[in-house]
Amino acid sequence: RVNRPEACTTTDFLFGLRQCGLIDESLLAHQLAPFNAETLATPIPFAKHLVQQNVITLYQAKHLLRGNHEGIVFGKYEIRDFLGKGGMGRVY
Repeated sequence: RVNRPEACTTTDFLFGLRQCGLIDESLLAHQLAPFNAETLATPIPFAKHLVQQNVITLYQAKHLLRGNHEGIVFGKYEIRDFLGKGGMGRVY
């Protein structure tokens, strides 16, 4: 379930998607095609769409909706989900 962002706008969400490198411009344009200004008034419907289409994970959507685009992609590796944490650190 994609929750309400604290202060993330659609512009912020799209900026984060582009900056972190999870999605290339052609795929982003294709995914944006069915949306209009009214349906993009908030980023939540588009984030839900991307998750439903398996373009990004729920974890990634929530991360981006918090306005944070860093820490999702490391070189050729992407963080898909948070698995757990222990005394020595976190597992993604």
